[in-house]
Amino acid sequence: MLLPVPTRRASGPAPQEPVDRRLLAWGSSMVAVGLLIGVWVTSTGARHTGEYALDVDLSQHRNVVGVGLARLVDVVGSPLVGPFLLLALAAVLWRLTDRGTAAWFLGLAIIGWFSVTVCKVVFHRHRPPTGPIHALIVEHGADSFPSGHTALAAGIVVGAAVALRGNRAVRSWVLLVGVPVIVLVALTRLLLGAHYLGDVVGSPLIAGGAVLVAGGLLRPIEHRVRGRFDDARLPHGSRM
Repeated sequence: MLLPVPTRRASGPAPQEPVDRRLLAWGSSMVAVGLLIGVWVTSTGARHTGEYALDVDLSQHRNVVGVGLARLVDVVGSPLVGPFLLLALAAVLWRLTDRGTAAWFLGLAIIGWFSVTVCKVVFHRHRPPTGPIHALIVEHGADSFPSGHTALAAGIVVGAAVALRGNRAVRSWVLLVGVPVIVLVALTRLLLGAHYLGDVVGSPLIAGGAVLVAGGLLRPIEHRVRGRFDDARLPHGSRM
């Protein structure tokens, strides 16, 4: 099924639109809340926030299905496989809509994913101790906050929602399915013992907020960027 996408003018320059202040406001607020969570959990400590106890408790309630799913998410969202996942999803959007939408989604999702890189360096939070929580993957770096896997999931979901916002019905479905996926990815990171709760709560706020900020700031050039890829645009409307 092909999804309907907004049409552009047949001739003349692409319309110039102002910065989207609504996206900027929402995105900035989300990033601010995510950063405040990071400041709080790193300054307070996992033992005092209750995050350490939660990880220990989760380690005692693992099951084969949950662990298997968590390991799959760990591989799919890794720095080696993640880029191929983004390209595959962009290819699906290209097939269902047009090149411009696929390219815009890909750029926004990448911004969301990599937005947490600087935060990892700034907050310098150590991973949960491997022994006490019986971590199933060994992570010794001081890069626990924010979670990269959760950031990837948030970048994909929010990036797709922004890229497809010309179609409210499809955007609603993206959010309806995507938000639970983000939560599921967050839970798998806790189940493996790779992160604390604050890491997976702050991450989608920062990553998703970064996507919204980028979408708002880049709104004036969005049509021009989309237009460079739209030589294969499909006719307006949907068909089976």
